[in-house]
Amino acid sequence: MNVIDALRKRRAVKRFDPAFQLSEDNKKQLLQEVLANAPSAFNLQHWRPVIVEDAELRQKIRVIAWDQPQVTESSLLI
Repeated sequence: MNVIDALRKRRAVKRFDPAFQLSEDNKKQLLQEVLANAPSAFNLQHWRPVIVEDAELRQKIRVIAWDQPQVTESSLLI
């Protein structure tokens, strides 16, 4: 895939099915494979991902995230 193809295929998902839930295996796979392979400056990978599952905390985050519904409606908030 070249850069033009990558740009054409990218997506920003804004609407989620609030009833959909990822399995624990899918969450683990996301953290191990996707986040571990995300690029970082000098390949330092100096982040610490946090999965926010508490509904009340997600609601508080939504308030400070310009009331974006995906904060509370997505099945996973990292």
